[in-house]
Amino acid sequence: MVTGELDKEAEIYEMWNKNYPQDSIPHTNLGFIDIILGQYEKAIPEIDAALQLEPTIVDYGNLAIAYRSLNRLNEAASALEQAQVHMLDGGFLHQERYFLAFLKGDTGEMERNLNWAAARAGDEDDLLSSQADSEAYYGRLRKAREFSRRAADSAARGGSNETAEL
Repeated sequence: MVTGELDKEAEIYEMWNKNYPQDSIPHTNLGFIDIILGQYEKAIPEIDAALQLEPTIVDYGNLAIAYRSLNRLNEAASALEQAQVHMLDGGFLHQERYFLAFLKGDTGEMERNLNWAAARAGDEDDLLSSQADSEAYYGRLRKAREFSRRAADSAARGGSNETAEL
């Protein structure tokens, strides 16, 4: 990631997958690389393979990102529902639910996910930042600044000083 040599990283994960076919990590990471490269269709089978081996928050979140990026919102929602079926929950999934709700114009669902994150270090600042972006999108800049300030304060309280300074 740091050097930008994602093709070399992908080669390593492909070799890892050949040698250890029951390990979900290479599938997870190959899917993530595909997402970074904007190859969402290619990411889906890798993430599905990882989920077959070991369902995780990261893989369900990445699957939702891939489907959302392809404007396949129902399938993105389904991925998030499957995470719930597997009793998986976390900030990453709530942020994806928030993004889907934003795209659908469902302010109630956006607020539910924002409220879920309240006082959860590491999650609250991310969702508050998303809310700031939403407010800015609608031209409510005063509200956007307020949510950005709250996100920075939350990050600082959680010990994420670099995030707070952004």
